[in-house]
Amino acid sequence: MAYFTLMNVMVEAARSRREVNIGHIAQDSEWITVKEMQRMLSLGRSKAYEICAQEKEIEITQIGTAIRINKASLESWIRKQRYPK
Repeated sequence: MAYFTLMNVMVEAARSRREVNIGHIAQDSEWITVKEMQRMLSLGRSKAYEICAQEKEIEITQIGTAIRINKASLESWIRKQRYPK
């Protein structure tokens, strides 16, 4: 029983560290990953990649296999997607 409880505590601690690290990168960086974009917009993986491929207003760069999205251009694009009142 104690082993199971200890494992739960360790798993939760690891999850907390991952979430803090991802949030820290997204706040301080001009460029974000597709995974960070997914979390920011509450999108699935396929939809996030589809937006990256189709929307020319969003500045995207590829370094090797890594895709990075310019956070400012993504936020600008999001503001333009709002429905008129």
